[in-house]
Amino acid sequence: MICSRCKNIVPAGRTACIVCGTTLGDVRSPSSALPTATYAPQNASRPFSDASSRRTRNWILGIVGAVIVTWVIAWIVLFSPVAPISPIASVVPAAPPEPASDIATLDPAAIEANIHDDILAQRSYDLTIACPSLMEGVQGTSWQCIGEDSVGTRYLINVRLRTVLGDIVWELQP
Repeated sequence: MICSRCKNIVPAGRTACIVCGTTLGDVRSPSSALPTATYAPQNASRPFSDASSRRTRNWILGIVGAVIVTWVIAWIVLFSPVAPISPIASVVPAAPPEPASDIATLDPAAIEANIHDDILAQRSYDLTIACPSLMEGVQGTSWQCIGEDSVGTRYLINVRLRTVLGDIVWELQP
């Protein structure tokens, strides 16, 4: 039974509430006094109410989130458009002075540096480039340079004089 005044449970057989002293006539049975939801624990409707359950829930949500992010990144990487790996080519413009003749003389160190920088920017290959020490010719003249990576793999690089001003076109052979 429940006391109508202080809402404490009165043991069976008692004539008054032991807390507030209300007589038995003022005491009602538990089924008629309060709705049954009052007897249920306050957190019974929330499945993750204590700290360890919240920690478990957070771990589960973190793992699920990490899996989703991983899948999204994999799809982006897998289906993103990427330029073909080989062969790569580039046009290296030269300085604009007017030609004195139909023969162009190129600076091998500048050509090597330009090819190295372009390959590094396009494909992230760090190659050591070696070109012939004498690079003279008319429009359309070709040379071959060698690129070597840190492991020792060698790559052939075809270099062609595009104009007598010194513009070249190069192509890395696979």
